[in-house]
Amino acid sequence: MTIILAAVFILTLALGCAKPDPRIIKGQGLRNITDLAVGEHPRDDGFLMLQITGRNTSSSASDFYYKLEWFDAQGLLLDSFQSRWKKVTVQGQVPFVFTEISSRPKAKTWRLMFKHDLK
Repeated sequence: MTIILAAVFILTLALGCAKPDPRIIKGQGLRNITDLAVGEHPRDDGFLMLQITGRNTSSSASDFYYKLEWFDAQGLLLDSFQSRWKKVTVQGQVPFVFTEISSRPKAKTWRLMFKHDLK
């Protein structure tokens, strides 16, 4: 029993110390938007698919904006019509999921920015 409790404690400590993904940039004013994560999957056609998840902890609906930028293997920004601010409304007390697909097969990595408003 002691070994199990020790293992649970170590696992909890390790998960609590995980560093946030530096490719996800969360602006100020989004304290109710939590648990942001991105799963990425290279598709068979060479495009990169992202599944963005998070949670609105507020009791009411919240609006926010996000912008996704794509980069090639050398880290150069790829010009894309997708690289614009998009508005999202998320209902209160619910998780959210949305999917994005790269505009070019050259895209190998990404940066995702969130902000409360466009000011």
